[in-house]
Amino acid sequence: MDWFTSLTEAIAAKRPVALVTVVAAPGLPALAGRHLVVEPGVGAPRAVVADFADGAVAEQLVARAGEALASGKAGTAEVAGVRAYFEPFLPPPALVVVGAGHVAQPVTHLGKLLGFEVTVIDDRPEYATAARFPDADQVLCQPFVPALRSLDLGPRHHLVIVTRGHRYDMDCLKESITLPVAYIGMIGSRNRVETVFRLLEEEDGIDPAHFERVYSPIGLDINARSPAEIAVAVAAELLKVRNGGTGESLSRLGRAKVHGR
Repeated sequence: MDWFTSLTEAIAAKRPVALVTVVAAPGLPALAGRHLVVEPGVGAPRAVVADFADGAVAEQLVARAGEALASGKAGTAEVAGVRAYFEPFLPPPALVVVGAGHVAQPVTHLGKLLGFEVTVIDDRPEYATAARFPDADQVLCQPFVPALRSLDLGPRHHLVIVTRGHRYDMDCLKESITLPVAYIGMIGSRNRVETVFRLLEEEDGIDPAHFERVYSPIGLDINARSPAEIAVAVAAELLKVRNGGTGESLSRLGRAKVHGR
């Protein structure tokens, strides 16, 4: 497979991939203009296509491409005696809204505004409709667990669980809590949340350590009351997790720290 086909197939499949282009190679002129296509791999980045045979150079370029994939930033660098341009192509972050009630609607709208690829799931035909969720990329009218399994959940996925009952919450958490997703948030009172965690531990043997990664009750503390306000709290927490913020008011951080950032 040639490098261009490999690159375009990875982008179409929404797999993270980096293109490495050798722009100058003073000691190895035959490498100028050559390419590597690099994917994250398991534990370490790997070249899926290389149109040159110098393994020592390729190995160091692959390692540097892994850094570009991690940072999401393109740029030129000197590596192994050659100058190369590293260009990551990352799929958009994905937001999965599990439940299609009143809170789900503004969450979906804000998620799309923030650049997420949004999927809404509900098993009720009268709720899971494109008319109710015009901002969603897809609306799945299916039982929750099969729908979640169909999405191949991974590091780019952010789950917002806003179902209509704690049994559905349990099913969705059981399905997702051990997966390498970026975020799991679940709506509910503290009593409801504690009930779900207790039942998962008692009935399904879920290790309580997994519950530490669940943001529940969901959202930042802004004393939200209406569905729209709850959606703002959820969206702010999603950004906090995604971008590494503190969730603190900027005025409390001090001007030097804010402007330095």
